[in-house]
Amino acid sequence: MGSGCNRKAAHASTGYLRRASWVRSPYGPETQAALEAIAANLGQAGLGMGDVVKCDVFLADIADFAAVNAVYGRFMPDPPPARSTVGVAALPKGGLVEIEAIARRDR
Repeated sequence: MGSGCNRKAAHASTGYLRRASWVRSPYGPETQAALEAIAANLGQAGLGMGDVVKCDVFLADIADFAAVNAVYGRFMPDPPPARSTVGVAALPKGGLVEIEAIARRDR
């Protein structure tokens, strides 16, 4: 897998934690790497994938949705969080997929 980038931001007043991740590699491994990075970032905040309430998935080629969805399904709980998936003209650093996850900490 190629080099990656993680972004993270938290909004303390709402208890929501926002994570986004992208790396450069083929769709399946790129999706897995992005979701592993999100899971690790959430873990550092004491959260897990079960705390994710919404994901936004950006694909450089929407025709590869099935490959991304197959990996995505292995990481998400049942029922999965809300999700939007869109095809885009380009992603930062030539990435193929970018996934943004918003998680909520129950108080």
